[in-house]
Amino acid sequence: EGDLLINEILFNPRSGGVRFVEVYNNSNKYLNLKNWSLAGSSNERLITEDELIIAPGTYRVFTTDGEILANEYPGTVSETVFVMNSLPSLANGSGLISLLDPNNEVVDLFEYDADFHSPLLDNVDGVSLERIRFAATTNDANNWQSAASTTGFATPGYANSQSQAAPGQVIPAAALLVEPRTFAPDVAGMAAFTTINFEFDNPGNVINVKVYDANGTLVKDIAQNALVGTEGFFRWDGTTQSGSKARVGYYMIVLEIIAPDGNISMIKERVALGTRL
Repeated sequence: EGDLLINEILFNPRSGGVRFVEVYNNSNKYLNLKNWSLAGSSNERLITEDELIIAPGTYRVFTTDGEILANEYPGTVSETVFVMNSLPSLANGSGLISLLDPNNEVVDLFEYDADFHSPLLDNVDGVSLERIRFAATTNDANNWQSAASTTGFATPGYANSQSQAAPGQVIPAAALLVEPRTFAPDVAGMAAFTTINFEFDNPGNVINVKVYDANGTLVKDIAQNALVGTEGFFRWDGTTQSGSKARVGYYMIVLEIIAPDGNISMIKERVALGTRL
């Protein structure tokens, strides 16, 4: 578990396009996918009965037509594409995709939903969902984001456009780190979202995460009474509670911590939301 990860999925292709599922070898081992399977909500499909090696730190893309995929997404790394006769059923709205080893054990599973896409996109057909961090939980909605328009809305066979390493600096215990401090969802080359990273020295905390504008008006509830582990992160994509784009400017992210003993503390960090000039 954790060696091979579901890294990207396109479940809602454009008309004439094809679905795909991408996995990433997060280990230092060469893995053989012989007799492995992909499974959906209602059926599963054997990947191959032949040897299929995936090297450490590399990607493998499963689809039903590599030529159509490459035409749709010119950046596709063709040598990573493996064509299957059929993929398991992947519903357009919501569903699941799981990776099964030869013993039929679930190695990774992602319950996807179209709501994970950026609300700033008018049409998500042909837009893949990309994993943000390898180290974060697969089934955390905060760990998925729509692929960037600058890559053609998908990155089959190479690093995700929205990928992000864990925070570059150490987070003190019981602290908040917002990274990056400046982001602009509609500007090519800039971060499309910011992450709200937390770490505690004790388990069992309940937290509330809110975003306020410069006037102290609540803009968005990121998390409400969330029981969390000792570390993790949430994501803010620059939208308001209604799903519209927030105005350009500075915002305050407030983390309220309710400890197991009932003590309440609060931490604040500032972030800047930009836009295209």
